Amino acid sequence: MRATSPIGARRSLSTWPGFAIAALLCSICLPGASAGAAPRPDPASAPEAPQMVGEATLESGNGAALLRWALARDEEGEGEGDVYEYELQESGSPEFSAPTLRYRGTMPSWYVSGRLDGRSWFRVRGRPWAEGQDQKHGQNQWSEWSEAQVLVVAHHDLRLALALFGLGALVFVATAGTVLVSSRTAGGTDGGGAGGSEGEGC
Repeated sequence: MRATSPIGARRSLSTWPGFAIAALLCSICLPGASAGAAPRPDPASAPEAPQMVGEATLESGNGAALLRWALARDEEGEGEGDVYEYELQESGSPEFSAPTLRYRGTMPSWYVSGRLDGRSWFRVRGRPWAEGQDQKHGQNQWSEWSEAQVLVVAHHDLRLALALFGLGALVFVATAGTVLVSSRTAGGTDGGGAGGSEGEGC
């Protein structure tokens, strides 16, 4: 059995750190050179986020309002034929700390009614929808949430409404009375003139 000389052993030990450092540099500079390295996948871009239509603040005097949203490409006529699924959230604060899901579907609007005085914030998001996809575990990615739209409900004062109603009824009665009196007066004048003419003829 051949013995290893002390000089050869020292040379092997002295060259080992150099190879280790070179291999480390190659793995850092060339990540694809390693046999186990996989190419990085391109991140999937999120779908376009819908936006609420109208002013940032909607005012309602009867507790009802129509909320609408749309995609920018729909307004430009580029999204014709595309179907989106939407989610509409409502919250009592602009931070949406405890939001409530109000609507999920493909319609770009939702009607609010029966609201008391106060403020409510709404926001919407969407994703491409295809018929037959699993709605509960859909594979399509949701978009970012839209900018919030606040609905301010302030009902009209009941006393003011009753006062306006009474004033309108008074004007109607006065107008109807004036028309009735004028028609009767005109009828009496025409009858008297006809009688006088017949008497003169006799």
